[in-house]
Amino acid sequence: MKKIIATIVFATIYVHAFCQERGVDSVLLRKSEELHKQALALTSNEDYNAAIAYADSSIRIRKEAIGADDSVCANIMYLMSDLYFDSGKYLKALYWAKQCMQIRSKILTEKSPDYFESLFQVGKCNCWLGKWNTAKKYFDNAIEGWSETQDTISRVYLKYMEFRALVSRATSEYLTAIGFLIRAENIATIVYGEESEEVGDIMAKEADYCLLATGFSRGGDCSPCLEVAEQSLFIHKKINGGKVDYEYYDRLCTVANIYMSMGEYKKADSIYSDIYMASNDTVLIPRNDALSHDVINNYAQCLHREGYYYKAIKLYLKLLTNLNHEDNEEQKSFKLSVLKNIVNCYIDLGDVDNSLNYIQQAYDVVESMQGMQFQNNKTSLAILKARIFSKNKEYGKAIQTIREAIEQNPKMEERQYNITSVS
Repeated sequence: MKKIIATIVFATIYVHAFCQERGVDSVLLRKSEELHKQALALTSNEDYNAAIAYADSSIRIRKEAIGADDSVCANIMYLMSDLYFDSGKYLKALYWAKQCMQIRSKILTEKSPDYFESLFQVGKCNCWLGKWNTAKKYFDNAIEGWSETQDTISRVYLKYMEFRALVSRATSEYLTAIGFLIRAENIATIVYGEESEEVGDIMAKEADYCLLATGFSRGGDCSPCLEVAEQSLFIHKKINGGKVDYEYYDRLCTVANIYMSMGEYKKADSIYSDIYMASNDTVLIPRNDALSHDVINNYAQCLHREGYYYKAIKLYLKLLTNLNHEDNEEQKSFKLSVLKNIVNCYIDLGDVDNSLNYIQQAYDVVESMQGMQFQNNKTSLAILKARIFSKNKEYGKAIQTIREAIEQNPKMEERQYNITSVS
């Protein structure tokens, strides 16, 4: 205790002498430090708005006290960025991340871990703003700098790998994303252990990205993907003491998706059925949650591929009813995919009237979209509509429908749609 008191007294005398030597207002400096401490305490309690107010005041008072930005100011600015990020205010988070980075670039060397963290923070904010290429640039700079000067077997570098994988996934570079995740898995295995929760989480992402890379192709060799997904499921269940929860069913759904992509429909059907029954417990899986929607959609696709058309349509229509209450862009795209699935199901049944009815509903959804998403989806619907005409042996209408779609979307080449095969 005497040593602690002596240290505090020495620190107080040192700060006072430092302030006198540099002409710094020690009262303001202590006030700034106190506000910073209060901001950190409020952050721990997730009281972000109050924490932001204290951190902002701390920065202003510190600048007034020392007359310039310093490393402590940069640290508080980093905190401000984190607070705004956690509050969902990504533009403000980006502003403070850039402020922090600019100060650190002046007062630190480019080999400083704190400087790399600033680069990462700017990249992370750009991620959540959907500026993927900008995020990629900052992440790559942080990764390159860290790998050249710091220990890559670390939690920080692990974080860099996972976020870099996220960017590659968002830009449809799935194999690149998987490469970063494999590196992340190797680091996590050393840092946390082979059957740790962190390793399990990374494996779950690997399995998802692997499915995206194969495009859910039918009959493909996804056995490596299946091994990763099942190991991820095993780790989660073991850590959770054998209990099943939302995350368990999410990972189980990935296993079912892989079986379906491998053409093993019976196995996929059995798993989807179990998850679908579990989704009746809305506490475990909320009714309009993304997992609930995915399970119904994928289960219906599996039934469709097995030839159980009416069972598939029943599930699709149930899902469509749930989606009619949603109106954001992501839900529009998902609703469109469900409508396309319904149309394909009715085509396979030879029901032209219902096929045309639901494809019109799909066109109505597309009309509310914008840009290339609107045009590309409209073209894909034209191909689907041509398939309806072809099924009904109206080959002239089928070819004309495709030709009109290509005229409206000149970037699409006629050979992409193989017009002659429609007839």
